[in-house]
Amino acid sequence: MEQTDKKTGGTASGLSREVIMYLIFGVLTTIVSLVSFWPLQKSGMTKTELGFTAANAICWIIAVTFAYVTNRTFVFENRAHGAKSIFFEAVKFYAGRLFSGMFEIILPAPVARLCGDGISEDIAGRHIAIDEQWMSKFIVMGIVIVLNYLISKFVVFTKKDD
Repeated sequence: MEQTDKKTGGTASGLSREVIMYLIFGVLTTIVSLVSFWPLQKSGMTKTELGFTAANAICWIIAVTFAYVTNRTFVFENRAHGAKSIFFEAVKFYAGRLFSGMFEIILPAPVARLCGDGISEDIAGRHIAIDEQWMSKFIVMGIVIVLNYLISKFVVFTKKDD
């Protein structure tokens, strides 16, 4: 069992509790986004570039709401109280995510064009296929995850003594 440094929250391996929790809830937020994208793609909404962009916007709203609640509660353990404090915290969170969300909403379509027809390979007797839309979502999400952590850590969930 790893020991936690009381001052930094870091473990013997150097990863802080905050980073570990952010990664866990980041994965869950990504799953929320992907699961919400699936029915939109299956419905045919993403057949046009405009529909693909609209579907990404819908998924973004759902995922950001999930991320705010989990980041506030479990990752940064923010203790802001009162309607005014929570309101301004939420505004900062959504504004930061809107900034990074522009990447997530606008970039997938052009990145999908760069991905060609996606990946279609036979690996160990199984056919693996990832279309260009899914590939572009994964690429862009990687960039957005790092950007979101930095915004949350240094802009939104700052502590008074930071």
